[in-house]
Amino acid sequence: MSGKNYVINSKSIKQLEKAFKQGAIEAGNALTLWIGKPITVHLDSITPVPLGESMNLLGQPDVPVCCCIMQLEGAFGGRLALAFSDESGMALSEMLTGISGPTEWGELEKSSALESANILGCAFLNAMVQSAANKDISTVLPSPPSFHRDFAMSLLQGLFLEQAMIADSVLFVRTKFLMEGKTLVWHLLFIPDTLEA
Repeated sequence: MSGKNYVINSKSIKQLEKAFKQGAIEAGNALTLWIGKPITVHLDSITPVPLGESMNLLGQPDVPVCCCIMQLEGAFGGRLALAFSDESGMALSEMLTGISGPTEWGELEKSSALESANILGCAFLNAMVQSAANKDISTVLPSPPSFHRDFAMSLLQGLFLEQAMIADSVLFVRTKFLMEGKTLVWHLLFIPDTLEA
């Protein structure tokens, strides 16, 4: 099976590593401007993971996780997801709004997370497309992000649903975030729908 214009498999995604690295750099630059503090985003891994192991990618499967998900169309379909803990999400909202101590996901907190995911995701995808050496990767169109909060296992099952129907493993790109040198409990997951051996 292939994407709309481009076959995604472990070999081809390795060839896109430079594009993903550039996407991570630009995502960090965009977040730095948005939040007002220096943030760097590093490419952590591009790897197939056995389906059974994928449920632990965001920590304990039975711990609630928040996720802002963008659906992707164009060169290939899939999802781009910014996942984070409640604590990390609330800290982000506080930095952006100046309102201290939010403890529940109200409209303001969700809006802060969604706009951050939109800025981050668009910067990542634009840089990825511009850096890709393959002419087939010319357009990737994201939807506006949607906010979800559920147990980590449930969120990941939804994110990996398309891949799980055709493969024993799931392929994803994961990044690591640093703010002022400290690791943030955020994960940016790029998950193409299609996976070939």
